[in-house]
Amino acid sequence: MAVTCARGLEGVLRSELEGLGFAPAGEAPTVVEVCGTLRDCMRLNLWLRTAHRVLWLWKEFPARSAEDLYRGVAGLPWEEVLRLDQPLNVRAANQADEEGVSTAWMALKCKDAIVDRMRVRLGRRPDSGSTPKGACVFLLRSAGRFRLYLDTTGVPLSFRGYRQESVEAPLRESLAAGLLLASGWTGRTPLVNPMCGSGTIAIEGAGIASRRAPGLQRSRFAFTSLRGFPREEWEQLREAARREVRPIRIPIVAADWSREAVEIARRNARRAGVENAIRFEVAELDATPVPGPRPWIVLNPEYGHRTRPSAEELEELYHRIGQFLRRHGQGGRGVIITGHLALSRRFGLKLARKWTVFNGPIECRVVEFELSGPE
Repeated sequence: MAVTCARGLEGVLRSELEGLGFAPAGEAPTVVEVCGTLRDCMRLNLWLRTAHRVLWLWKEFPARSAEDLYRGVAGLPWEEVLRLDQPLNVRAANQADEEGVSTAWMALKCKDAIVDRMRVRLGRRPDSGSTPKGACVFLLRSAGRFRLYLDTTGVPLSFRGYRQESVEAPLRESLAAGLLLASGWTGRTPLVNPMCGSGTIAIEGAGIASRRAPGLQRSRFAFTSLRGFPREEWEQLREAARREVRPIRIPIVAADWSREAVEIARRNARRAGVENAIRFEVAELDATPVPGPRPWIVLNPEYGHRTRPSAEELEELYHRIGQFLRRHGQGGRGVIITGHLALSRRFGLKLARKWTVFNGPIECRVVEFELSGPE
């Protein structure tokens, strides 16, 4: 299996996989490889917090021409894994060192081979489309070879299902969970999320603290559209995950100056099943309540990419964040993700760790501070 993630989260994804009992067989930018069965794919889709997709390798073959690609795909028994009553979505990608072949052309050629095979074997073909509504196939070209995967996820895992409303510049759910896990937060110390926006960081924190499987909120995955999908086994995995949920015993605070943002965050938390575990406050940054001891204060401040405040406003904001952490985070940790690389040095605190991650197309820095309190 190839498990994909945002660039910069490979290490924390590897730790997640190891925590679930898997031994990673390889790692590259945006992907960690493990061995497993379809049941393992279902379990990973249910439990992984930082992943995007779980791809199950079905076949690998050399292909130097369009005919090679078509023959390689059409020679596989698609009628044994795909259903006529489920739409088919095919995506393709070139590995970073591959150039010159259109991914749209690759996906089209692959799709044609699949549906032609099924038309010959079954008398008709499934519908196909550009959105992952049914079964999903992923084709990767690398070093003159093609790898065909069954994409068992479909809509990426970062779409949990609870965030049906958002404010500007939201943080992906998988990245929010990655910030917490990579910084060492375990759900045993208070979590504070000033400038909470849609509430994603606090909601993901509540999921970690309660051991709530993130996939429980999803209505479907692509593997449910495969022929022979083991529905009873899937329901057993979901029921076992429900039994893992534990009460949250630490305070979690989500605050924002915008009453509208706080109400959106509250509704998102309600859909995620964690509303009662989070204290929501309408408050400016400086007035955000910080329960102790050793709070973990995590922020996703304005980058300046979308709402475009002035340089002076951003400078002042980042300075205020540094002051807030110094005054209120005694004995704890400050974790900040910012896409404004020049300002990532303006918090005025002693840096404990810095690492790079991508929030969609935006290259970001995550900066972490050990907070000793006022000097």
